[in-house]
Amino acid sequence: MLRTCLYEEVNILVVLMDGWLISDLFFSVTKCNRAETALSVLRENRNGFDIIIKDVHMPDKDGFKLLEHIGLEMDLPVIMMYDRKHVVMKGVTHGACDYLIKPVRIEALKNI
Repeated sequence: MLRTCLYEEVNILVVLMDGWLISDLFFSVTKCNRAETALSVLRENRNGFDIIIKDVHMPDKDGFKLLEHIGLEMDLPVIMMYDRKHVVMKGVTHGACDYLIKPVRIEALKNI
């Protein structure tokens, strides 16, 4: 029952996650593999997401620049991901609300 409720209430934008599906946790997930695509999706659906989980490195834009755009244009919590803590901590000092260290464990996502 709780899982159904979570699925209906939490919408997540995942930017450049590979290897597993967060949707296995019964969240509604939109996946983008490029920063510009993510910005377009966010701008078109301003109230459509509850949280953003994004990788630091993006193929088309610096991940910190995307964090800056999100912070300036919308009021959404952003969680940064990378394989080194000092890099994602830079994201937290620039406005991210939390971080995940790769490889991301399902338990860490459940806690968020």
